[in-house]
Amino acid sequence: MRKILLAGAALGALTLTDAPAFAQRVDSPQPYTPAAGGPQVRTEPGVQVRLAGRYRFYMGYIDQDFDSMPGASTSSVDFMDYARLWPGFDAMAANGLQYGAQLEIRMNDPSAARGSGRSNLNYRRMYGYVATPTMGEFRVGSGQTGAVERMFTGHMMGSIANGLWDSGDMASNLPINRAGGSVVPSSFWYSSSVNNNQTKIAYYTPRFFGFDFGLSYAPNDGNFGGDSGCTLDTGLGTNCDRLSASSSSTQTMRVRNIMEVMGRYRGTLGPVALTVSGGWYGADTVAALGGAQGYENISMAILGAQASVAGFTFGGIVTGGTGNYARPTFAGATNVMNGRTYSNLTPLASNGYDSDMFTWQVGASYTVGPYSVGVAYAQNRFEGSQLVSSTARDQALGVGASYAVAPGLNLFAEYMYGRRVERGVDLTTGRASDSNNAADTNIFTLGTSFNW
Repeated sequence: MRKILLAGAALGALTLTDAPAFAQRVDSPQPYTPAAGGPQVRTEPGVQVRLAGRYRFYMGYIDQDFDSMPGASTSSVDFMDYARLWPGFDAMAANGLQYGAQLEIRMNDPSAARGSGRSNLNYRRMYGYVATPTMGEFRVGSGQTGAVERMFTGHMMGSIANGLWDSGDMASNLPINRAGGSVVPSSFWYSSSVNNNQTKIAYYTPRFFGFDFGLSYAPNDGNFGGDSGCTLDTGLGTNCDRLSASSSSTQTMRVRNIMEVMGRYRGTLGPVALTVSGGWYGADTVAALGGAQGYENISMAILGAQASVAGFTFGGIVTGGTGNYARPTFAGATNVMNGRTYSNLTPLASNGYDSDMFTWQVGASYTVGPYSVGVAYAQNRFEGSQLVSSTARDQALGVGASYAVAPGLNLFAEYMYGRRVERGVDLTTGRASDSNNAADTNIFTLGTSFNW
């Protein structure tokens, strides 16, 4: 598949340069991310430059286990704000070729209290595309490029109010426990910008009778760079994107040869608008040398559906296969992630316990005029720590409402409940223990969002 995709990209680039003029627009797959700019595919020659943006302010009340320790504790109330920019352009040549690019610039993740690092900007993701209505779309970039991320459906959690446990900024940045690891059950690997921002190439077909398909490939887990970190004198290759084998257990859990295949149907059944999508995500791991820990290849299936009628939207999504779900690295602990910080989907060790991961989610929303309400619930069963035989379980419930005050101005309210249980693992340290095997989080937020 990798050779086919690489050859297809080269052939497509040559073909598109001589493409005839077309009046029909490309029905390009769109990401679900709210207010993310997104390509505005042109139907007549010209160039359109855009600068989309988003600023959000939050007031939060947090009630979470393990939020205090001897000598320190946290309060339950906090304010937070966060901003992102999406500069880009979309164009159409006189011969019908459609093309464009987009960058994502955002604030750094929260650093130390009162730290100026919070206000620094960085490139998070970027992509470029070329397309015609008959040839489909070729896309390159880091983020919003992979077939799974662009074509999944049924993920209601990220589309209600501010995004609940998924795309909401407060859920991922605010709650902490005493070891520094968040009890945030957002195991939505298919929508995670961390999990999906490797530099990839992709091809998306035009839409035929409601169906379209996508393929994508990334040679490794690197993004935004070349071989500047490829110094192999230590034999570990810690900073090398092209690493294929290592004697370091912190490197052998890195993924490479990431391949994604997705199909989707969009149509109507009477008054019902229906979307169904499904596919596969697979990746190899860096080979283990010497006594390094080896890891299994990742292989995950995904299937989702969403239906809308009379203001109501119902959706559900399931994923399952060979993979694990990572936590943040615990300070001072012997962590199952071997000291390397990973997020969302990670490989299982090739020895020891090997329970596969299975996630499911259901949700519904209702919109009338400027008002919208919704609820979503998700569960994840995964191996977690491979120091013990038990599996870990996450539960995530979210309820949200929003009010569109005016174009670009929204108010929202959310309640989120999360629970993590892993028998035999101390969730405050990551070590094997019969203490602190469960943690609960309750978050209430009120906020406003400015979008342009």
